[in-house]
Amino acid sequence: MSHESTKRRIERAGLPYTRENYIRFNWGRAVPDAEWTAEHEDELPPELQDWSRFSAESSPQSPPNPATGNHRAD
Repeated sequence: MSHESTKRRIERAGLPYTRENYIRFNWGRAVPDAEWTAEHEDELPPELQDWSRFSAESSPQSPPNPATGNHRAD
């Protein structure tokens, strides 16, 4: 489905064109943050993308520290 057709469906439903509404209409539900990936983010229209949700620190050499949820500083 194209971004424009999803946008039209949202507007026809009388809802504001927001990131949350787009996700619900496109995926049929709200996607929890824990399941949201960079691939999902890339599928959103550019005006609704929020890359601040992703850390530039992520790398295979720096696994998350389960105790804090943060990356280790090696």
